[in-house]
Order: sequence, then C-alpha cells, then structure tokens
Amino acid sequence: MIELILVSGNLEDERKIRDSLIVDRFYYNFLDSNSAYTKKQAYGLKKEWGAREEPFVLVQKEDKVLRAFYSESSTNVIDDALEFIKGLKETYD
Repeated sequence: MIELILVSGNLEDERKIRDSLIVDRFYYNFLDSNSAYTKKQAYGLKKEWGAREEPFVLVQKEDKVLRAFYSESSTNVIDDALEFIKGLKETYD
C-alpha cells in the first residue's frame, strides 16, 4: 500500500490533500509541525531530507521512497504531489 506523509503547519494544506485522496488506496499521515505531539517527528523527517521549508510531502510504498516533494522556492508542493499521486492511482487501477 502507498503511504503519503505530509509535514506542514498549515491546516489548509492538510485539508487539500485529504479531500483529494482516495482513502482505500493510500495511507495518509499528517505531521503537524505546530503540534506538541508530532513536532519532533515532523522536524526529524524534514531534517532527514534536508528540507527547511514547509510543506514537505513524502510518498512511499512499503519502505521504499517513491518521491519526496519540498521546495525552497515558491513552487506549489501540494499540487505537484497530488499530480504525482494521480499518476500512481492510474498505474495501480
């Protein structure tokens, strides 16, 4: 099963991804960088990939990373990740 992990402090990013996913096809994990419960995990994941800015999206299948999305410029990470996931959905249908 494919897992998508979103690290963001913006609930609009979370809502946009959650509303766009097909729940039975993907596991979805949201790490809120502003939450006391997930802040350490969120920063650890970003640090592992060298990402400083948010949002950060990681797409993996089992333990293999398919793609990581982050940007230090103004590109739209959420839309890029959703487009990639849409391609995965068509592949696995």
